[in-house]
Amino acid sequence: SLFDLLCVDYAPRRSDCIFAFAGRPERKRHGIELWHRGFAPTLLLSVGRFEWRRFPELGLPEDGGLKRMAEEIPPPKRHFFVTVTRQGISCERVHVGPFGTHSEARALAAYARRAGLRTILIASTRVHLRRVALTVGRSLRGSGVETAYTAVPEERSSIRRREWWRAPATRRLVLLEFLKYLYYWIRLRP
Repeated sequence: SLFDLLCVDYAPRRSDCIFAFAGRPERKRHGIELWHRGFAPTLLLSVGRFEWRRFPELGLPEDGGLKRMAEEIPPPKRHFFVTVTRQGISCERVHVGPFGTHSEARALAAYARRAGLRTILIASTRVHLRRVALTVGRSLRGSGVETAYTAVPEERSSIRRREWWRAPATRRLVLLEFLKYLYYWIRLRP
């Protein structure tokens, strides 16, 4: 089915860093859960232009300066990486252009090089992961960084395999994701 074509999902594995893409809040919650379970010493959360307002709902002890930084930056330039470790939380602004997932992947690649990462566990919603794998693979090509992909569990996902075609909103979302994947596949071909 179309839904299955878009999916990439493996069991989580230990890595240097867990990265959760911006967008649906369950992505960050899944990343936080994996971090609490010890899958990586570092958690990197991508936070979009309006997502910062809901950041306190994630239950982390602080925001690393996210709120203050977001209030000082105009909305079109608001995209952040929040780094969470046992030592604390920090926040940095990153540039994300019109192709959000691709821009996030490029920013992740730059972060991986700076931090000397060798392995990254990437968390996102199931139907987003095929496009994520394509663009992250392209952005990290030649870097020696290994990636693994894990989806938000079905029972906690806002887009479920068994029900996606029933609601017009999720039907549109899956079809749009398919079109985005095709566009990325054509645009990012070697």
